[in-house]
Amino acid sequence: MNSVRIHPSKYASRLEDIKKRYDEKLSKSREEGAKQPDESMQAFYEAIQLLQSTPALPALKISRGMSLAARDQLRDQEQTETIGHSGRDGSNIAERVNRYGAWAISLGEIVVYGSDTAQRLVIQLIIDHDNPGRQRRLSVLNPDFSVTGIACKDHVRYRNVCVITFAGQYVEKPAF
Repeated sequence: MNSVRIHPSKYASRLEDIKKRYDEKLSKSREEGAKQPDESMQAFYEAIQLLQSTPALPALKISRGMSLAARDQLRDQEQTETIGHSGRDGSNIAERVNRYGAWAISLGEIVVYGSDTAQRLVIQLIIDHDNPGRQRRLSVLNPDFSVTGIACKDHVRYRNVCVITFAGQYVEKPAF
């Protein structure tokens, strides 16, 4: 995520290279009668355009407390086989993050399923084709976020799940 934030135009070039390889495969598939690209390609184009015009942002600092809050949500999903942002105890992101510290300015959470590598995870977040509002992409590129936490785990149904928390500021509790 920091690579995208620090060098958005370089990351746009990386996505363009990936798109070229995809276009080559698609071109061959069309010759064989395959269908046209779907909405995910539109999201791909949007991501490239946005990154080309996005100014560099500061790197996100990793927070142990925010990572523990992400882990809590991950464990809830593992134990209940649910998806989404609500904890089995009814907790929301603010309540989970506040267990380990105090956040200020802004707060966000991404729960993403199916990516098996960090690189694919970030590409999935930036393209964000299955989310019409592109909230995941906007969270990664949000200039109000400066701190993050992450927890990932294998998932029976979705191969992998990652919970990523973001805050504008975060102060860890002395002991947790």
